[in-house]
Amino acid sequence: MLNELTEAIRQKPRNSDRTIRIARRQMSVIAVAAGLLVAGIPSVVHAADFGRWTTPQQSPQDMDDHGSRWHRLQGNLTQISAGPFGVWGVSNSGDVFRYAGAYSDTWQQVPGKLAEVAVGDRTVWGVTSAGEVYRYDPRLQDDPWRPVPGNLIHISAGHFGVWGVSRTGEVYRYTHNSDRDGDHDHDDFPWQRVTGQLARVAVGDDTVWGVTSAGAVYRYDGDNSANPWQQLPGKLSQIAVGPAGVWGVTSADEIYHYEADRPGGDPWRKIRGGLNDIAVGQDALWGVDSHGNVFTRDHR
Repeated sequence: MLNELTEAIRQKPRNSDRTIRIARRQMSVIAVAAGLLVAGIPSVVHAADFGRWTTPQQSPQDMDDHGSRWHRLQGNLTQISAGPFGVWGVSNSGDVFRYAGAYSDTWQQVPGKLAEVAVGDRTVWGVTSAGEVYRYDPRLQDDPWRPVPGNLIHISAGHFGVWGVSRTGEVYRYTHNSDRDGDHDHDDFPWQRVTGQLARVAVGDDTVWGVTSAGAVYRYDGDNSANPWQQLPGKLSQIAVGPAGVWGVTSADEIYHYEADRPGGDPWRKIRGGLNDIAVGQDALWGVDSHGNVFTRDHR
């Protein structure tokens, strides 16, 4: 293609000035893309419209020991969640967004106002700042959030179910129809209380992780134990679980990856970068920093 464009410019008598300007412009785009590739910057670029090309921005300390990079995306969010049903986030004003991909408007707004979203296997859950619980139903076009009984300030969804935490730190698991008061009359309260006090939970494929308000880290070890939460080393403010394992961030925005067989007894490996919210998707990690900037990177 480059040779054809060069020949078009050389044959000026047979081309209009406008054709030459277009050819030169296309050559410039090709040259920029080639230069980025040589420099080691990903060759995929985002095209917002014709003639407007950008590359994902990167934070100053974005490469970890394995060579993976955090790439900054367009958008500004305070919370993010990822799973089989996509990547969703909430802005500072409570607006809900769904990631649309690199080659369109990056984030598509979804009707509704929420404080937090949780992406599950088949749908998305959300809670408001007042603790109201909702489940996404695309059949309800104007207002796609179907109310669910309960009052939670944090919610997480995954293959192991939907779990949440109340304002007083009580832990609940969604069971469709449970007996809240123990009188066996099935009072249509869909949440079953789980022993323990936590600030946040993260649902994985076969278990649940959690952190307390003091930052202690726990893993759920089953229903049959008197104390089903096993404490693990570490201190985190938020935790996420997915195909790439268990990840967390601290109150100082430090990023950690859980590695059970890591030498030295400390299972948490520090990852370069700074985030205050992190999510583990199907093929990438996602996060937002204290300024609302959105980042992603592969699982390596």
